[in-house]
Amino acid sequence: MALNWLQIIVLGILQGAAGVLPLSDSGFLTVARKLMGLPLDGSADAFYEALLQLSVLLSVCLVFRREISGCARALSASRDLQRETRRLNQRLLLLIFTGAIPSLLSLLLKGRVSFIQEHLVYIAALMVLSGFVVFLGDRIGKGSRNLPETTLADGLWMGLAHGLAGIPGLGRTGLVMTVGFLRGLEPEHCFRFSFLLWIPYLAVQAISGLVGSAGSNAFHWPYLGGMAIAFGCSCFCLSALRRAVRRGNTGSFAFALWGAGVIAFVLYLIT
Repeated sequence: MALNWLQIIVLGILQGAAGVLPLSDSGFLTVARKLMGLPLDGSADAFYEALLQLSVLLSVCLVFRREISGCARALSASRDLQRETRRLNQRLLLLIFTGAIPSLLSLLLKGRVSFIQEHLVYIAALMVLSGFVVFLGDRIGKGSRNLPETTLADGLWMGLAHGLAGIPGLGRTGLVMTVGFLRGLEPEHCFRFSFLLWIPYLAVQAISGLVGSAGSNAFHWPYLGGMAIAFGCSCFCLSALRRAVRRGNTGSFAFALWGAGVIAFVLYLIT
């Protein structure tokens, strides 16, 4: 099924924005599908969604290119890095690897929770719950531990949060950052680390989605426009989220989650 331009634009904006902000891309996409008459399970736009996830992945890699470059150089034999810089980059890479293990393993359970996406009442409840997680996470107090003080246990807990956020309706960024705040991490370091930790999961998810949903009629040229929209929205929202983290104002995203949860519940009642 080929999507029309309205569906392409709306889904592109939501994936690009809700995918990186402390919202819930799966929840917002499900509500949008209901309003636009698409199947709630995403079967009509599975290939396009995988393309959008690829766009979000590229935007995350662009925004955090310095950190990614540092990790890559730390593995090389180059001697132009100072010992302390190399040590920190190697530590960051180890932490990402540690957190990626539970998050990637959670993909094996994805099929067991996919039924949630077909029931608006579950999506509504989980979006409201995600709102409370974001709201409380902004008020529990922030730590001061930066990269040198970040432990493997921190990476493991945040990786588990990434995996748990694979349940449709839960907000990934808000949940992972809240876990980081609870672990006492400094807010901006928590922001950077949560997205660097997301890269392996997002890459595997996008590639598996493209392979699993590819077909002779899966790709349509207008999807490239939607990918550009998702990429631009994601870059803009990452910059906006960084500013919100610096101001300590991430809790305001809870109201968007609660509002979307109410809309999802109303749609459930009337249909």
